[in-house]
Formats: sequence, structure tokens, C-alpha cells
Amino acid sequence: MVDAYAAYTQHVEDYDYDNRDLDEVLPGFAARMVAVAGRQLAVLAYRDAFTLGDKPLNRRSKKATGTVFAHLPTMCDRQDRTWRLAWARCFDDLAADLEAGLAPLPRCTGERWALQIMLDRAAHLLACSDAQLAELGIRVATDEERYRPPCWETAFEAFVVHDAHYSISEAATEDEDQAREPAEGWDAPRYWYSPYTITTARDPQRGHPRWVGERLGGGSAEPDGGFARAADLLGYTARVDPWAAYTDEYRGVVEYRVLAEVLTPQAAALLRVAAEQLAGVGYDEVVRYGDAPLVREEDNDGGWYETGRFLVNLPSLCDRQSQAWRLAMVRAVGDLADDLRERRAPLPRCNAEEVALHLILCEAAALLDEADDTAYFADLGLPPQPAWSPRHRQFDLMREVFFQDEDVLMAYDMVLADAVDDPDHPVAQWLHTGDLRPPSWFDTFANLRPRPADRGYPAGVLAALREHSPALRFAASTAQTADLPEPAPAPDLLDERFEVFVGLAQHRFFDRACAVGMARALHDLLVAFIDTPTLHPARVWMSGQRATVAGEMLIVDTDFCIDGQTAAWRLNADLSDGDARLWTIRMLTDLAAKVVTTYTTGGPELLFDPINETPPPVDPGLVPALAARARHLATLTTLAAFLRHRRAELGLSLAQVAEAAVLPAPVISGWEAGGPAAPAQVARCAPVLQVGEDTLVRARDGHRTVGYWPLPSSTRRTKSDGPAG
Repeated sequence: MVDAYAAYTQHVEDYDYDNRDLDEVLPGFAARMVAVAGRQLAVLAYRDAFTLGDKPLNRRSKKATGTVFAHLPTMCDRQDRTWRLAWARCFDDLAADLEAGLAPLPRCTGERWALQIMLDRAAHLLACSDAQLAELGIRVATDEERYRPPCWETAFEAFVVHDAHYSISEAATEDEDQAREPAEGWDAPRYWYSPYTITTARDPQRGHPRWVGERLGGGSAEPDGGFARAADLLGYTARVDPWAAYTDEYRGVVEYRVLAEVLTPQAAALLRVAAEQLAGVGYDEVVRYGDAPLVREEDNDGGWYETGRFLVNLPSLCDRQSQAWRLAMVRAVGDLADDLRERRAPLPRCNAEEVALHLILCEAAALLDEADDTAYFADLGLPPQPAWSPRHRQFDLMREVFFQDEDVLMAYDMVLADAVDDPDHPVAQWLHTGDLRPPSWFDTFANLRPRPADRGYPAGVLAALREHSPALRFAASTAQTADLPEPAPAPDLLDERFEVFVGLAQHRFFDRACAVGMARALHDLLVAFIDTPTLHPARVWMSGQRATVAGEMLIVDTDFCIDGQTAAWRLNADLSDGDARLWTIRMLTDLAAKVVTTYTTGGPELLFDPINETPPPVDPGLVPALAARARHLATLTTLAAFLRHRRAELGLSLAQVAEAAVLPAPVISGWEAGGPAAPAQVARCAPVLQVGEDTLVRARDGHRTVGYWPLPSSTRRTKSDGPAG
């Protein structure tokens, strides 16, 4: 019987090493995969060695990303061809050990790096079909209990002896005392092929593969299968990052780098077919049911999966959701289908998509029960029953990897219905579930990027909605907006300056920084509101004890008060959005009246330069223009401003919002013009705006949710802020 660790020498006893049963750390299936990966990596490394020759590796080149040598430390970039050929041989040596039933023990630093890359790239072979793996000599277990997904990290820890590079001959003197370590260390590239004394050295006369020898002799021979096949097998030709949905902050903690470890392409095809079938059924039901509540059979509470249906497979808490909500729910299934089609991981980005993935996995499992119908599966573009080995149906692993958690599935448990329906419920608080109510299901998770909001819906679905939608019963909202005055053309930046000042007026604490920020913003808002180059608002308030900061004189006094035409206004904060808007408009119109009156009378309080020059006349049309502008700002209710802000942030047109909400476009435009809106109507826009329904209803009631619409900063960067004086 072969000793799998026979390469160890007695010197290994001086190191911390492990020689567990080989099949325990690298079972036969995984061992054959690593061996094949080693052979294919050797092919690519030899190719790259001939291509690079003695030239340094240019990591800025796009070609470098497909170069095996790019996996090595940068200190290896300037090695010559001989060194590179020697490293390519390391892959073949380790692969030969595995093929002989031996542990792939690195016998030099070059092999230690080769083993790491072999274990990293072996996972890409899981993207092959079972038939392709069989052609490579890799047999796949057909028994569910015998299949074990490889654990590459365990294998690396089992075979690599840390600090083994200190055992090379150069690191020891004749009296066995350790030699002085060079500045670059004993694991520097020039020592990479110095054998470890803890293992038996390789035969120095073993040479390179025959095709490599022919290349060295000036020929153009290639290995069996060619270079392209090796690059494709090991994933070097892939251009898609399967985990791209994660934010940059979270991307580095993904446990699985290779999607095929969890979801093989064959399994992805199964899930895609399941998703497409679900979406087809779902869109038909959305058109048919409209806004009507779903009436379930008495014994059906949504606790199990029924094939061929969609709405009934959602939790019963969803039975009274609107058609717009249901439409977005079906699109969540379609979004995951798009991920699968584009070879991305089907990562749910909100609670709605987690429920959608749950339904897709249930549908996929049900589909597999039909796999013995060869003709049916062929029509679906899927292989027949024998091709579905355990590695293609790891549904439990998919749930473990793709779901953030399974809190939202509590909605299926009638015992926990109260906790799901109330975020403040003690159970919800104890479990930290957040808001699991269906109206909030489309909030994007913080560690994932949101979907493009303007992605739209299938054309056929939209045509069916236009034909059958009950949205026309909301047309009365357009009549309500007909009485609104035609908004006056707003000067450039007026709306922006208005929103900045209103936002500052909502800050929780009114400290000095907030007061200074509001004073600056008030000046900018007045300039935009009056919108004439001849009337300078600052000159009306520049006499007396003004507040100054960093040499800058503000238009308010040291108490951050300012005199208007009819009242004195003190800057303050901690207002609700609705109150802040009303207060700002009243103050703005009074201060504008002060500017107009002061310029009209030319009073002594007007600081004008040059001195004694007659102030410019006031345009007779300015007063009615200011009144029209004030009416325009009055229409910017919290809801109207939020809709504009959110649409701009997501890149949505008004028509796209109306389409997704299944409402006439004039209804949405009426809201943005300041028209009244019923809560049930407003809530229909929540999914396309990727917010909770409560957020829109609160906006309608004059409250600003800063998570979606942040308050502006109360400070401006300056070198220093001096004291008020």
C-alpha cells in the first residue's frame, strides 16, 4: 500500500506538519480535479513562459490578467525564461503526485505557490458537465450521500508546512546553525527551486513534456487539446464577475469565488427555466387579478408550493397588495432570471427577491421530478435524468449562499404572522428582522447594489395591462390638479437652493455650524429667488453688527437673526419637512419684500457702492414675478419634491413611474405639481422607486425620510471659522 506522505523526511519532525488521511482532506473527486487543474495550468504556464521569454511581466496590460504568472508576487515579474519554465514544471510534478495516489506535498517554494494556484483554479472545473469531467478522467458520484463538495482551504492547510523555506540548504551552515537570512528572505524567487530538506528532492533530470522540448528546439508543437481548451477549463476566458451585485465594501468577504462551486451552469439553466415559467404564470395572474384581493381556498394558507400558480404561493399577507406591487413581485422573478441568463449569481437584492428565489428553487425542484420525461426536458433545453448528479442540485447550499438570511420566509408561518406584520413586535425586535411587511419588500439591502430602476417590463405585459388595467378609476386625480395655477418659470437653481435651505432647517441640532450653513444658504436662496443682477440682497443687511466667519460677512446678525419687511426672523432648525417649507416660504417672501422696498425708497440702510450713486430702479414686473415664484415653491410639497428627487436619482422618467405604478401619467405629474394624493395611490409607486410604501405616505404627510433623501451638510469647508462678531 502506498504511503501518501512518503515524500516527507525525518527533518519534517522539526516543523508543525500534518499527515491526516489523504481521502479526508482531498477525496478522490477533488483530488482528480486538482490533478487535472495542475496539468492544464502547466500547459498555460509553459505557454506564458515562451511568450514572455526574458521580458518582464507588464501587469498594466490587459493580457496579464489571463497570464498564470500574474498570480505570483510582483517580485517574480522580472525572472527569465529558464526560471519560468522551471515553475511551469512544478504544476506537472504536483499533478503527477496526485495521479500516483500521493499527497501533493510542495518540495520547494515554487511548488508551494503552484499548489495554491492549483487549488484556486480547480473549482472552475465544476463548470463542466458530468460528461466533460468524465472525458478529463474525473468521475462524479451519483449517490447523494457519497457526493462531498470540495473544501480547498482545508487541503492547502493540510499539505503546506509553514516556514518550510527555512529548511533549504542555503538557510543552514555546515554546523547546522541557521545562516544569516538575506534581506529578501529565503522564499525569494532565486531560492524557489532549492529543495526543502523536509521532503525528498525531485529528480533533477526529469525534464519537461515532449511538446515543450520541441518548442525549446525551435518547433511550434502544442499540447494535446491546445491552449484555448486549458484557458477555458480554468476560467481564464470568463469576463463576468458572478458576484458583481455586492458592494465594494462587502465584495471581499464572499466565501465562494467560483460560482460553479454552488451553482453549476447546468443548475443555473434549470433555475432559469423555472424562473421563466414562474414569471409567465405570474404576469398572466397580475393582469387577470388586477387590484382584487386574492381569495384562497379554505385549506390553502400559502404554506406549501403549488406548481403552475404564482400569487397563491406568496404568503397570505400579500393577498391584498395592489396590482403595481404584484407586477413588481413578478419582475423580481424576472430579474433573477436575467442574472442566471447573464451567468451572474442570483443574489436577491431585497426581501421581494428573496421570496422570488424561494419560489424559483421550489419550482426547480418540482421540475426535476419531470426529468425522466426526456422529450419534455429536451424542449426546455435541459439534459435528461441521468445528467442530474448531486452537484447540480445543491438546493440547500444555494439557499445558504445566496440568501442574506431567511427572515422573510417567516411570513409563511401563520404562528409568526403577528411578528412579521409588526416591526415593533417583541419577536421581531429580538430576532432583529427589520420590517418584513410586504409594502417594504422592495428596499434594497445595504450590501448590494440596487437594480437599474428604468429596466421596464416585457412589452407584451405592458400591452395586456393597458388593455385590462383598472387604473382608469384613478383618473379623478387628474381633475383635482386641473385647478392648480400654472407654475411660473422658475429661475435657475431656485428649486435646488430652496431644497438645501429646507433641508438645513430640519437638522436635529441647531448648533453654530448649522446656523452658519443656513445663513450662507439663505443668501444663495434670496439671490436665486429675486433673480436680477441689479438688486443685491446682501447690501440690504451689510450695515451694523453682522455675523462673520473666516473673514466672510453673513447677512444675519450675531444672533443669527435678520429683519424682514414685517417681522424679524431668527434662523432655527429641528422642523418637520412640511413646517420647514412653509416657514421658509414665509421668510423668503418677507425678506424679498424688504429688498424691493429698500431699493425702491433708497433708504440709508442700503449699503450701495460706489457711495452716493443712485440705486438702480426696481423692475415693475418684479413684484408679481416674485409672487408667482412663491406660488411655485409652495407646490413643492414634501411628496412632490421627493418624487422629483427620487426620479432624478434613479434616472426614471415620469412615464416609467406611471407605467410601473399602473396609473395614468397625468396622476403622477399632478402630484409633482403639488396636487393632492390619496395614500393608496401614492403607495403604488413604492416598488419602482425602490422604497417602502410608508416612506411615500410619510412624504405625503410632510415628513422627509433622510435615508432616501439625505439632509444637506450644515458646514462648508473653509480654512478656519472665526468667531461671530
